[in-house]
Amino acid sequence: MAMKLSRKFLNPVLVLAGGLTLVSGLYLFFHLKSRPIVLIHEWSSIIFVVACAAHLALNWNSLFKSLGSRAVAWTLLAVVLLFGLGMAFTDIKTDHRPRQRIVDDRRPAAEVQAPASGLPGVPPGI
Repeated sequence: MAMKLSRKFLNPVLVLAGGLTLVSGLYLFFHLKSRPIVLIHEWSSIIFVVACAAHLALNWNSLFKSLGSRAVAWTLLAVVLLFGLGMAFTDIKTDHRPRQRIVDDRRPAAEVQAPASGLPGVPPGI
C-alpha cells in the first residue's frame, strides 16, 4: 500500500518538475533570461533529479526484469552516474555575449584611429 501511495505522489511530481524544467530550459535556451526563470529552472531540476532517484529506487526490480540482466542494468546505471558527475564537476561559464569587435563602428569617425598618418582622425606628423 505504501508503494502505491508513493507512486501516486511521485508521478505527478515527476511530470510537474520535468515540465517546469523543460519550459524554463527553453526560455533560457532562447536567451529569455530573468532571475525568476533561472530560479524556477534550478529548483525544478533539483526536485526532478531527486524524484527520478526515488522513482528508480521504487521500480528497481522492474528495471532489472525489463533490461534482461543485472549486468546490463548496473552498466546503464554506471554510465548515467558518470555522465551526471561529469556535468556536475564541469565548470562551464558562458554568457553568450557576441565577440568584441575590432573596430567599434558606433563611435564617431574622428575617434577611430587610422592605421597610417595623413588619414582622417590622425594628427599630422605622426
